[in-house]
Amino acid sequence: MSYRLNAITGYEDLVRAGAIKHPKETSYIIKGREKQLFELSKNDFKNHEIMSESPGRWTIAAKYPDGKWTSNYLTEIITCRIGVFVSGDIDSVIFAGGDRGDSDRSRLDWVAYSSVSGYLDGKASMGFNSSTRNPAEEQDNDIAVAEMQSHVFDAYQEICENVLAEDEWEPDIKYDDDDNEIEELDPPATFNHETGKIECANEEHLAELLKKVDADIRESREIAAWADAIEDLVGIESLALELVKNALYDDLNRAGVCEAGEMIGDIGIVTAARVYYAHAACKKLSELLEIKDKREAVDNLVDSLGGLGSPS
Repeated sequence: MSYRLNAITGYEDLVRAGAIKHPKETSYIIKGREKQLFELSKNDFKNHEIMSESPGRWTIAAKYPDGKWTSNYLTEIITCRIGVFVSGDIDSVIFAGGDRGDSDRSRLDWVAYSSVSGYLDGKASMGFNSSTRNPAEEQDNDIAVAEMQSHVFDAYQEICENVLAEDEWEPDIKYDDDDNEIEELDPPATFNHETGKIECANEEHLAELLKKVDADIRESREIAAWADAIEDLVGIESLALELVKNALYDDLNRAGVCEAGEMIGDIGIVTAARVYYAHAACKKLSELLEIKDKREAVDNLVDSLGGLGSPS
């Protein structure tokens, strides 16, 4: 990587290069993957039924139109004291630990109704107990780019706030038609977090502030390092994320960024799709068992009412 200090002359260059996005945009990209996996996994289990069951052990599968069982996403779910094991025509996952309760159903429901992000992903990591790359995690370049764009925005915002902190400008005193001083002066310039821009009522002074911001962006070795990494991930598909991150770490260190390791350590590391599918299978099974319970309750009620009306 090489610092492209001459290529970046200010904020607009960052926008054109796709190196900066507002946190709302990057959050939408990151959350979008999670939402997509939820929908995909839910849809792939929507027609599943209980194929077989025994205490603490179930198999769910879908049927062909002729009524025969299909192996597509056929899944076996086993509950035990250490957690919940999910496997079959999906990648295996063990959800370990957690508040499972004592019954098989409570252990199943613990997985079925817990959040994947920030909870079950950790329980899946415990279950794999891997010393290498955890199978509960995977790398995603699109997510890595979004997270890097967010870091660029943070550095840009810090530049804006520093420029504003050093700003000593005061608006000209205004007078009315009778030469009386107008007490209401133009408000000071501020950084608007919603728009990600400096705002100032005085257009001339705003232009001066933006020039200072662009000058600081142009001299920022940190922003240039992030921009290099983003360009490599977007433009050169053959480059592995780890390779880009290693070069980025060196560049950020040379730029004087003290927490470079912490900043890039988890970039692009996301919850693996297998965790979403294992969760979806447990959720579907729990729903099927609830339907079964309700039907049995109705049947028992009908039987009891029928017994009351029978001759003695």
